[in-house]
Amino acid sequence: MDSHVCSKVVISLRNGLILLATATALIAVAFAAYTEHVWEDYYITLRSSKNLVEGNGLVFNVGDRVHSFTSPLGVLLPALGITITGAESDFAALWAFRIMSITALVGAVLLLINVARAWQIPFSFALLAGAWLALDAKMVDFSINGMESAFLVLFLTYALWGHVRGSGAWKHQGLAWAGLMWTRPDCFIHISVMALAVFLFGNGKRMEPKRDLIISWLKAGAVTTALYLPWFLWAWAYYGTPVPHTVAAKSGLTAPFSLFAFLQEFVLLPFGAAGVDNSVRHTFLPAYHEIGGWNPVVVMVSKVLAGLIALAWLLPRVSRRTRVLSFIFAGIHLYLSYFPYYCFPWYVSGTIPFAVLGGISLLADLGRTSANLRTLQRNLSLSGAGLIVAGSG
Repeated sequence: MDSHVCSKVVISLRNGLILLATATALIAVAFAAYTEHVWEDYYITLRSSKNLVEGNGLVFNVGDRVHSFTSPLGVLLPALGITITGAESDFAALWAFRIMSITALVGAVLLLINVARAWQIPFSFALLAGAWLALDAKMVDFSINGMESAFLVLFLTYALWGHVRGSGAWKHQGLAWAGLMWTRPDCFIHISVMALAVFLFGNGKRMEPKRDLIISWLKAGAVTTALYLPWFLWAWAYYGTPVPHTVAAKSGLTAPFSLFAFLQEFVLLPFGAAGVDNSVRHTFLPAYHEIGGWNPVVVMVSKVLAGLIALAWLLPRVSRRTRVLSFIFAGIHLYLSYFPYYCFPWYVSGTIPFAVLGGISLLADLGRTSANLRTLQRNLSLSGAGLIVAGSG
């Protein structure tokens, strides 16, 4: 391939990414403008953000040091939005936070495509994974309604990108882990599950020496500690506990840990489509779809697909990358299915990057071994090429 053709391909690929990034942002903005949806938790947290900006402390009620929010970023970024907009309008502050969240979602989409390409997934498939993440009903909604989900997904995708880069990317890994902890304090679970997947199956491309992995993760952990420990210590000193009172208040609603029940949840995890009540079945469906009104065929296909992705790490002849993604997806869902007393839909957002890329990776694996699916891969490649051409226009 001569340099002129290579240059045209690179430009087309770049334009395709620009088109998808622009579409992701515009869809989220349009959804926000049309629905005017704001989650009630945002306004609860916003009261603490306002008190901080007004000099009354990071509290819900002035003088009462209750840790009334879960996400540090979820309270500090709205405070930044209030400051930027002059503290004159809650509506303006909300849109400032929405712009931050939508930017985080766009970043997550582009990082996911970068990971897919690093794993040698065809560009059309990689673009499909990015579009799938950008169009997920929960991701669009929780990226504009005041929740921290877009930042969670951004840092999870960044952490995955760091794992793919290998042990030499420990600085990136430390930054990603710190971002996760600043987003949700239970993200040490997500961090541990991702590390365990890489430890067992490699980084999706190769198996690195275990010693190199452990050393790189210790370095990354030092970066994470340096960036997150100040908040941890400040919260402990200010509120009397580093654990948010929002978490402590719900702890009494969960049953005592049972190893048998935990193992039972693990075994039944992929079978949400068959009526098992776990978080996996919510992966590809809108928030609170149980209320009804959705096409039952769509609901069943969504559940079956999610169950298949949760099971894929145990299947023969799948690629290393598919095993990594499937294991992470299943591991996070095991946590969400067993420990929280109820799996709120914004919790599920943290599984979506692994779900969409895992599904695409599994399809690409099958495409290498089946003539029919090779035809499907070729057709999807043509569709992706058409999208790229449209973007280059």
